[in-house]
Amino acid sequence: MSNAEAWKRRSIYQVLTDRFAIEDENNSDRGPDHGIREYCGGTWRGIISKLDYIQGMGFDAVWISPITKNIEELTEYGVSYHGYWPEDIYSVNPHFGTADDLLALSDALHARSFITNYENQQQSEEGWLGDGHVPLPDLNTEDPTVVLTLQAWITKLVQKFKIDGLRLDTVKHVRKNFWPDFVRAAGVWSVGEVLSGDPDYLSSYQPYVGGLLDYGTYYPLKRAFHRDGGSMYELTNLLTPEYRSKFRDTQQMSTFMENHDMPRFTSDTNADLAVVKNAMAWTLLTDGVPIVYYGQEQSYSGDGDPGSRELMWTSNYNITPLYQYIARLNQIRKLGWDAGFGTHLTTKLYIEDNVAATQKGPVLMVLTNLGSQARSKNISIPTMFKNGTIIVDILTGESFRVKRSTNITIISGEPRIFLPLGLAENICDNILPPAQSAISKLFSKMFGASSSSKTAAEITDWPYGESVNSADVILREKDPVAEQAGPRF
Repeated sequence: MSNAEAWKRRSIYQVLTDRFAIEDENNSDRGPDHGIREYCGGTWRGIISKLDYIQGMGFDAVWISPITKNIEELTEYGVSYHGYWPEDIYSVNPHFGTADDLLALSDALHARSFITNYENQQQSEEGWLGDGHVPLPDLNTEDPTVVLTLQAWITKLVQKFKIDGLRLDTVKHVRKNFWPDFVRAAGVWSVGEVLSGDPDYLSSYQPYVGGLLDYGTYYPLKRAFHRDGGSMYELTNLLTPEYRSKFRDTQQMSTFMENHDMPRFTSDTNADLAVVKNAMAWTLLTDGVPIVYYGQEQSYSGDGDPGSRELMWTSNYNITPLYQYIARLNQIRKLGWDAGFGTHLTTKLYIEDNVAATQKGPVLMVLTNLGSQARSKNISIPTMFKNGTIIVDILTGESFRVKRSTNITIISGEPRIFLPLGLAENICDNILPPAQSAISKLFSKMFGASSSSKTAAEITDWPYGESVNSADVILREKDPVAEQAGPRF
């Protein structure tokens, strides 16, 4: 399972090895007051002990920290708990465990049908030797001996530890022509880090690496859901042919909301759960290979390095509402894959500052950045389903028959995510028939039929139907009766 097509089906859970799990939580002295730039005791065996927790969210790939032995010196920036200051590439980091422990992690993941993504750290083309506090070697990647040595090393590393994928750090600091042969030597799908939101610059690296961390989406996503009020226009512009044409394959881009280098998403959204859930739906249910950073499901809110590298075991690995919500999104992604989700690009159906509707294969989403205090708002959107199709909101169980003036209600800024009934029945146990929907009856009685001057466009090249049909969407304030119409996650 090392090729790009296999990885496109997956969703990745990223852990910082030192911070995610220890073997014996009861005997740990590593509490929240422990030095945040020190080793805190997380190990590969610790990760093995928490695979049930990871798998419970529906993830089927795990990205761990760089595995090689690092320098031991205490620097002004702390110690190398993160794994990014390599000293000996032929030895594993003893703080994380032994080579046998790492192999045991790979075997445990593969036994659960997971695939493993390990991080690789290269040094800078620009000759950066660290600084006065962290001196690091600079490898001459134009020297044939160095190049062949690195290729032989990565081939052996991948084979020895049964690695399925690589995350290549600081790709833009190594000459582009170095990467194709290195990736071929690895023999597995690789995703490169090019820290730039400029799509022209970012996309220029895709022919050399294959996959890329999608910073082109990361920044518009943060702006769209920012606590000071963002716009959905910039985000949905990423779905246009003009934007997509810059990239060789947008489905190989890795979407994310957080990582170990960036502030936690909730640090910019006032921890509004409705806003987080909408952004999470975009991350997991649009194009690309999604990555969720450990602690997102616990609503961690650290503001950048090192604050966003919290200890996971202080959360007790609680099964939170956001944990359950992520699990549902992964269910939707997997269920819809062979029904068109995996072959169709995300289509923009409707857009205004605060609301966006998209469809990818059988998955229809209506997302908003208004937050949990959202006031009422009426819109009309097109769908790409055949007239008469019954669609089900996977988060509430509420169902609708697609036709003009079909009323759909979004409560308190919550996302709405729909699948056709035939698919929804596989994961939704309490589907409410369209005519008996408590929410539809309630708001029809209270507010009457909605109206809109929007005209649905005609789309004919679609396997689920012959034309676009209008579904009226109503955004309302929270109502305790309406909330009882189905489960919330």
